[in-house]
Amino acid sequence: LARRRRELFAALRARELLGLAAVLVPLSSLLAALGTVVVCFQLWSRKPTLIPGLYLPAISELGVELPQRRIYQVGFGTCGLLLSLGIVIYEELVPPRLRLSSPPLAEGCKVKLLGLQGAAELNGILAICQGLDASSGRWNVRLPDGAVKAVKPENLATQPDPDDEASLRSVFW
Repeated sequence: LARRRRELFAALRARELLGLAAVLVPLSSLLAALGTVVVCFQLWSRKPTLIPGLYLPAISELGVELPQRRIYQVGFGTCGLLLSLGIVIYEELVPPRLRLSSPPLAEGCKVKLLGLQGAAELNGILAICQGLDASSGRWNVRLPDGAVKAVKPENLATQPDPDDEASLRSVFW
């Protein structure tokens, strides 16, 4: 699933469609919400229990009975999925340097490979920093298969240490 996601985003990015998707996906969610309400309103207005003179019922009244309840569930479930997809797309659009600051690169730290173009299939892979090659300015990282690659620092995002995360959770929660 993660590989397919990377492939999809790489294809969108290559065709310069990622920005367009970031606009269209939330708009689609809005249209799904409006469409859901309109369809339920139309069904409600044709009910035999329609109250004369009442033009706009409470929103909660629209999704009470079948088939309106199913339309609400499917419609707003679709909205939630589209909004979630929109968030994932926005995360993909944020350049690594603008993401939340992470600890500095150091030998032995865990990193995620991001924004690689020559080896795009490695994007999203976790690796371990082996050391900085001062002549090239690249970090040597060991991949899960044992291979070592030289990667520019801007293509590496340090991953939080689970112990640090647990201590943060104890402070905030």
